[in-house]
Amino acid sequence: MNKSILQKLLLVLISLSGAMSAAKAADRLYVDAGNFEPGETKIISVCIENGQPVLGFQFDIALPDGLNLVSSDGKPVCTLSSRANSSYTVVSNLLSVNKARIGTFSISHTPLSGNEGPVMEIAVMASDNFAGGTLSLSGVMLVDANDNDVELPDVDVAIGNRHVDKFYIPDFSMLPGETKEVAVILDNETTFSAFQTDIYLPEGLSIVDQSIVMTDRGSGHAVSAKTYAGGRVRIACMSLGNSTFNGTNGPLVNMRIAASDDISGEVSINMENSIFSTADAKEYLLSDATTRVSIDSVPVESIVLNYSVAEVIVKQTLQLSATILPTNATVKDIVWSSSNPSVATVDEDGMVTAISQGNAIVTATAADGSGVTAQCFVSVMENSSGIDGVYDNNVSFRIENSSIIIEHLPVGIRASICNISGVCFGRQYSTGEDIVFEVDRNAIYVLTIGDKSYKLHIQ
Repeated sequence: MNKSILQKLLLVLISLSGAMSAAKAADRLYVDAGNFEPGETKIISVCIENGQPVLGFQFDIALPDGLNLVSSDGKPVCTLSSRANSSYTVVSNLLSVNKARIGTFSISHTPLSGNEGPVMEIAVMASDNFAGGTLSLSGVMLVDANDNDVELPDVDVAIGNRHVDKFYIPDFSMLPGETKEVAVILDNETTFSAFQTDIYLPEGLSIVDQSIVMTDRGSGHAVSAKTYAGGRVRIACMSLGNSTFNGTNGPLVNMRIAASDDISGEVSINMENSIFSTADAKEYLLSDATTRVSIDSVPVESIVLNYSVAEVIVKQTLQLSATILPTNATVKDIVWSSSNPSVATVDEDGMVTAISQGNAIVTATAADGSGVTAQCFVSVMENSSGIDGVYDNNVSFRIENSSIIIEHLPVGIRASICNISGVCFGRQYSTGEDIVFEVDRNAIYVLTIGDKSYKLHIQ
């Protein structure tokens, strides 16, 4: 006669016997390695990864010396996770203070939900002299959808006697001139209620004022920060009610870090003197942490010159200047060149020198390898003697010292004077009197009278 699942489990709890089928490779029952401090009580999570429906499971658990099962009415204290619904019944025997046989099954033949994650939590307490050891799971079996027992391998897990607590900022990247939110993460086995840490930032990085805030892991905690010389920022956090932080991993505080426009390459943020305290006033010094920050390069997108077209007299100079866009481009250097050095040369600072009459194109090239350029067309004129006087349709104008004098202009006719770049700095309407424009020597101008324009070289 076939026995019920309950009967089979009860029999197995007394003596392991009967036919067993081989486990599928995807099935696994396990406990993660962990750490217990002497005198601590905490929960061990038993997890299952299953590639097939699972209706129940069983295992023997053996704890190292000094680590004991918490019991109630002679039974180990264990609870099922939400993967098992209310149809599951737990059967357990406490074999000694640190050994037990535990099993569970579904009366309604309902499989565990999901295919991975915790299925049971077991309460465990460490003695005051606990020194670590090995936790063993043996006699591990699952009940498959056909009510067959599926045997799984034994499991050995290292259990330490000191918590592993980490406080750090994950590595990240940002752009010059960017402000970025980063998380300060606490992965803790110890239950803490307060902390203090020193963050050392390199030149070019800074924490934005009043940007440090607690995450939802806080429980009425207040956080404050103070800036010191040398890029050091001290962050402190505490709770007036001595509340502990929620959870055991993830961001504890968030803050915004700003990068200067001229920072580049890879830099480091160091966290030192990270002191955490528990609700009973015990203090723990956590390990220092280093965060690598990669500052991504910003390429040049465009170059704007102060002149796109210019006329220069032989032996005279013209200063070209370049505006780099975007303003936070990583490399702002410019390489200058002339297409015709026999006509005009240009130095490393953009100073153009006119050599002989002719034309040349001066090119500004971004030095970051982006290939972005800008050009100025330079026309070089001979150093002539200027203009003594011009007569045109009863209109005459002449040069005297630094003045252009226009005579005999009919009333109401407009006259204007512009430099070679097209910037007008003088405009008058004739009243029958002479019109006079004051100009600089050794320069080229465009004089417009009515609808006619004249190019003048004033020497």
